[in-house]
Amino acid sequence: MLRLSAVPLPLTAVIMTAAPVGSLALALLLLALADVAVVVAIARLIIARRRAAAGSVVMIDDAASVRLRRRTRPELRARRPAGIIEMQVRWRQAAEAHRRSRSQG
Repeated sequence: MLRLSAVPLPLTAVIMTAAPVGSLALALLLLALADVAVVVAIARLIIARRRAAAGSVVMIDDAASVRLRRRTRPELRARRPAGIIEMQVRWRQAAEAHRRSRSQG
């Protein structure tokens, strides 16, 4: 992979300023180099994310081990996400408070 730190930037700048090309060609070349630098930076980010995510998936082969893991690990035991359970608890508390207010009034 090309590293921008390995490119001798001062030497490149001297060559580009001394080269007998027009100002439009120089601007287009600098724009192309900037585009390549952006693409290289994005590619490095994508590669780093793929490397980080490579070891995060655990494959389970048989159904018996899945059942055992669901019994022993709390996050796998719940069939519903925690956010939904919290919403249900809040809804039940609000319904109970509404029922109490109706019975008192």
